[in-house]
Parts: sequence; structure tokens; C-alpha cells
Amino acid sequence: MTNRIGLLCLLAVVSASGCGRKDTAPPADTPPGDTPKQGTPVDPLALAEFKKFEGTWVVVGAKIDDDNLENQLGIEYTFAAGKLTQRNSEGVLDTARVVLQPNARPKAVDLISDHLREGESPALFIYEFTGDTLRLCRGDETRPTAFTGKELLVLTLKRKK
Repeated sequence: MTNRIGLLCLLAVVSASGCGRKDTAPPADTPPGDTPKQGTPVDPLALAEFKKFEGTWVVVGAKIDDDNLENQLGIEYTFAAGKLTQRNSEGVLDTARVVLQPNARPKAVDLISDHLREGESPALFIYEFTGDTLRLCRGDETRPTAFTGKELLVLTLKRKK
């Protein structure tokens, strides 16, 4: 892994600089599941899948390999209207656009920070739901194909009641 801190762009929104590329971001009014290409139809499955994300989630586990990331515990992720807002006790950390790929196996989500830097790529995650638990997994530069492996960031979030 070139930079473990780079992985801590958790969901592309931990750092104020964000993770993402301006030229790949969809327009601000693009619904979840649409692609950055102009005129691409919205995927109805992605819109339905986004409903599972909607609401506020709290990080209850965060690991890279066997290293626990205690500083990430308790951070809240709120999904609404195709966007993600990440907050800690001090306020909003960042926001990102959410692009779902529910037909991918494993299911995939791209998080495109609103604080983009030229030349950076979107954060490429896989995800799975089990009841009120959401697991997300991200590699350093490529999307993982499983939740296990070397140098993967794995987040466990619980739906806030």
C-alpha cells in the first residue's frame, strides 16, 4: 500500500482535501446509480438500492489488516438525496456524491468528494448489508473484489436509531 493515510479518506470524505477526480464526477443533480456520462439514464435498481443507505449510520468498527482505527469510531455517515455527509462531534467533515452499482458483484459504490483535487480518483468501495449493519471495503488504488485481503480498509457501520 503506497499510503495507509490515503485509505483514511474514508468514503472519500475524511480529509478536507477529499478523494476524487473533477472530470469523472457526475453533475450535482445526478441521482444515485447514474454515471458521469451525459445523457445516461438513471438506473431504477440503483435508486431502489439507495433507499437502503438512506439515514444515519455510525462507525462501530474500522480496520486495515489487523490494525484497529479507533479514531474512526463514532463518526456518523448520513445518506440523503444521492449525497453522503460525514460528521464527527466537531461538525461536518466533508460531503460526497454517491454513485451505486448494485448490479456489480460484489455490489459497488463510488464516493466522489465535493472537495476534489485534480488527478485524484473517486473512492471505490464494495458494500454489503446485513440487517441494520452496513459493511464497506476499500483498497488503496483499485476496488476490492472481496472483504478479505491485504491492505484493505473495512468499515462496519450500524444504522442510528
